[in-house]
Amino acid sequence: MSNIDRRKLMVGGAVGAAAAVLAGPALATVEGDAELRKLWADYLSVLTTIEAAGAAHEPFRAAYEKEWEELADHVIRHRDGNLGKLHDLLWKKHGLAPTWRALNRERDNRQCIVTEIRRTEAESLFGIGVKHERLEDDRMGADRVELEQAIDDARRNIADLIGEEFIAVAEIAPVA
Repeated sequence: MSNIDRRKLMVGGAVGAAAAVLAGPALATVEGDAELRKLWADYLSVLTTIEAAGAAHEPFRAAYEKEWEELADHVIRHRDGNLGKLHDLLWKKHGLAPTWRALNRERDNRQCIVTEIRRTEAESLFGIGVKHERLEDDRMGADRVELEQAIDDARRNIADLIGEEFIAVAEIAPVA
């Protein structure tokens, strides 16, 4: 996608939504998208697991942070070591590694699900909604190319469902 901007995305979405409404009841059904429904359920489940893993990690992290605040200034002021060594020492002392690994494992699981959501073709508005909901995630960061690819994929799914490439219309439609 070249040089996408917010106006084109908004107009494209509006045109696509209007075309979807005009396309008839087939797009409004709750059927279809079995794979995306399963992936969405998995995604919601892993969010709960991430929340639990984060809650388990928090007490260890809080103890680490408290001691870090007490000692980091001393290390900097007296130049009697480096912050990396202090970090490693406190990380080990407060036992953060197991809970941190568990939290990251669940975040990796979430990312795998997001990747599968992006790869799976939408068959209905529900599927498009799932794909739209996961266009961006916390690991994408500032990767504009990946975001633009996800938007292109969602648009392609909409075009397949409504039988019209609405983005071409959006690029020439006047924006008020």
